[in-house]
Amino acid sequence: MPAITDPDSGERKKVVIRRLRSMYMMVKQFKPSSFGDSDLTRLGIKLLPLDLTQPAATGPCFYAPVSENEVPGVPWGTGRLKLYEPEAEDNKHSYRALGIIENASRWMGSQLKPGSGHTEWSDTLLTRCYREDPGIPNARAEYLAGGANYNWSVNGDVEAYSVEYPHCKFHILQDAEAEEPLRRSEILPILVFMRWRMSILKYPQHEVFPVLVISHFGIKGRILIAHFDGTHLCIQKSDIYDLRGGEDAKNFELFARWRASDAAGKTKVALPVDIKPLKTLAVRGFACG
Repeated sequence: MPAITDPDSGERKKVVIRRLRSMYMMVKQFKPSSFGDSDLTRLGIKLLPLDLTQPAATGPCFYAPVSENEVPGVPWGTGRLKLYEPEAEDNKHSYRALGIIENASRWMGSQLKPGSGHTEWSDTLLTRCYREDPGIPNARAEYLAGGANYNWSVNGDVEAYSVEYPHCKFHILQDAEAEEPLRRSEILPILVFMRWRMSILKYPQHEVFPVLVISHFGIKGRILIAHFDGTHLCIQKSDIYDLRGGEDAKNFELFARWRASDAAGKTKVALPVDIKPLKTLAVRGFACG
């Protein structure tokens, strides 16, 4: 896709925002909790693989995990870097897994050399992206999603501090069993975050707004990376990993490397969307006025 060199970036983003909202309404009305291939095709969602150990081999790279060359390994058992065994195989372990990943990723960030060019991240204000009443009254507490038969919530949302990077990350905690198909509770927050961030005026030259999700299912989890390519909502999906306790230390470390990842990829590109209908409406409105 070519770099942005024309003044129509804002118009293209308006088209994409409308498409994302349309997708959102379709997903919100979808009653089953997971989506088959035909459902994704109808929605305009393209599912892509994601290899967490070799991401460049499986698709576009919008996030670069912390490498072992920079941070060799996590010293589990020291300070706040503790691995807990689940008391039972229930979905409350998602909160413990989130805490383990967060502590490990913060430790990794503290080990990176200052001024080495790594992305700085800051907390976002989630309430802003729910102003259009998407059925998520309080994103920091568990709630029953309309149409779904299980509780899920969003937590740990961060955005790149610099406006040079429109990237964001967050966790999704789901009171459900892990399964390969994408869940409704994974797609809805992706659409809401992407649409909200695309409407923020501080990113005038960006048209691609990547989203990284750590998706928790009790003692299991996976990572999703999403972006809109002008035609499809592309979602890269990793394998499902065990996130129990000490026996899965390598998996926790892998997820922490992605949680602490740098923003990457080309986001200042002109998406291939048709803005003629918008311009026609604008001309008609001016003529009628």
